[in-house]
Amino acid sequence: MQYSRLIAFFITLFTFGLLVSGAPVEEREVDKRDVSAQVLSTVQNLQTQVAAVVSQLSALDPATATLADVEPLVGQVESLVSGTTLGLSLLNVLKRDEIDARQLGDITSTIASVLSDLISTVTGALSGLTGIAGVTGAASGLSNPLSNILTVVEGLVPGVLTLVTGLLTTVLGLLGTLGLTGLLGILAL
Repeated sequence: MQYSRLIAFFITLFTFGLLVSGAPVEEREVDKRDVSAQVLSTVQNLQTQVAAVVSQLSALDPATATLADVEPLVGQVESLVSGTTLGLSLLNVLKRDEIDARQLGDITSTIASVLSDLISTVTGALSGLTGIAGVTGAASGLSNPLSNILTVVEGLVPGVLTLVTGLLTTVLGLLGTLGLTGLLGILAL
């Protein structure tokens, strides 16, 4: 089971390595809008990958599922988010002109929407399984990866964190129930 996490992590890392290594970093000046577009593409890709895992989580019957059924799926989500965060961290290496967050407008809102949908979808799927012993502990392992991706994206596209916080107000209680206290901390709630 640990090998699947490790393999998923390295595949994601390799994919983002190819994405970032497309052009020599030192030879080009990257506009903030280009970085924002890359961030949007990356988080949309993450959302698609996580949706596949969430569908497996949602398919589990809470009456018959066990922690052994849930843990590998939570681990896959954790690996996907961690790998994406690493790929996004590499974008910080690129030189770029600072552009006011207001100039990014719609792309910032779209990124925030994708991230909040991702968090809502994962927590929603896990909320139906909280009756299974140990699921809350397994779910709490997502706190740091989700917090890290929000921090990295906020560093690349200012204003995203504030928008995500506003969009997640409907699931605040659920975040606490699942033990995602680190995520609540980064959202300043």
